[in-house]
Amino acid sequence: VSLQLAAMGASWIKATNSSFMGQPAPRVQPDGTFDIAPVQPGSYMASGWASDLGMAQARVEVGSTDIDNLVLTLQPLGNVVGTVRYELTHAASGSGVSRVTKPDLRVELKPAESTINYGLPSEPTWDSERLNFVFHGVTADRYRINASLPGETAYVKSVTLKGQDVQNRAFGVEGTTGPIEIVISDDTGGVDAMVNGGDGKPVAAYVVLISANGQEHTLVSGDDGHAKNENIPPGEYRAWAFDNIDSVPYAEPDWMARNAGAGEKVTVATGGTANIALKTTTVLTE
Repeated sequence: VSLQLAAMGASWIKATNSSFMGQPAPRVQPDGTFDIAPVQPGSYMASGWASDLGMAQARVEVGSTDIDNLVLTLQPLGNVVGTVRYELTHAASGSGVSRVTKPDLRVELKPAESTINYGLPSEPTWDSERLNFVFHGVTADRYRINASLPGETAYVKSVTLKGQDVQNRAFGVEGTTGPIEIVISDDTGGVDAMVNGGDGKPVAAYVVLISANGQEHTLVSGDDGHAKNENIPPGEYRAWAFDNIDSVPYAEPDWMARNAGAGEKVTVATGGTANIALKTTTVLTE
């Protein structure tokens, strides 16, 4: 199968997907036409780029016949800019320094409707204080921004764009977009769970907490049934316990409602610890 496309002014063209990382870029003719062959059937992202004109992308479904006259229109690349604000209140004893002095904040920008990151900056450029960041050269499309603090005692409290919540939500990028404000806080609380099996005895299990806005946290209880985490953002949660979570798509609300029930309500308050008793749910696999 071949792709015959037109992209006036493009310097290079490629077609990529998650399992096929493309072939040497074909030569683009002066009139903007080119041909990519052979191409195996599948879903692809056709991309073209020119340093002075920008980038173009189009999703292409390739079957058993050639695709002709697919046009890529180059558009100027934009930037996604953002800032980070810290709301840290817990100081180390006697030092006057927050217990989170240098958080390892990770920020990623990913396409909202594709697993292909072709042409997208892998990470932003930061200023010297790591309070301002920029993703350079971003194609017009819809994206999600992921901010995380792995292993830290703080958490990502909010991610907003012009006052709108974009944490775990898609937003459009066209030209320069932002500023996106990321707020980091350490006003966490805790959850202390006791898990019993069907016979009423303590068991090792996986505890899943899901907030109203879809934030997920997992705890693991030992053979004594006890699981505790003191670094949970405050808010309202539902909690479940499973003997095995390998086959549990707990991020899918519809599946959880059908197969795991409503869960137990848990309220986590800043500086407090919520105690909860759970009974394991066994998920039957097909």
